[in-house]
Amino acid sequence: MRQIEWKYSTDRAPWCGGYWERLVRSMKNALRKVLGKALLRSWELHTVLCELEARINDRPLTLLSEDPHDCAPLTPAHFLIGRELASLPIPA
Repeated sequence: MRQIEWKYSTDRAPWCGGYWERLVRSMKNALRKVLGKALLRSWELHTVLCELEARINDRPLTLLSEDPHDCAPLTPAHFLIGRELASLPIPA
């Protein structure tokens, strides 16, 4: 059986974990908005989590180029799979 090694942020720099704590908060807020108090089957929860993961990983970080006519954003998905996810259609 594999052992899990836990690594904590240092006591003298508690702000170091702020970035991923904010991502956790984003995911929790999205889950609250989507689910409310609904009870889901495991496959339904898996589907919702995958869709939320796609949304989080498709958020813009910065622009890909300095060209003012090119508004394509750099997203976390670019680092993960090399392109945007375009997970869900944008509502009209």
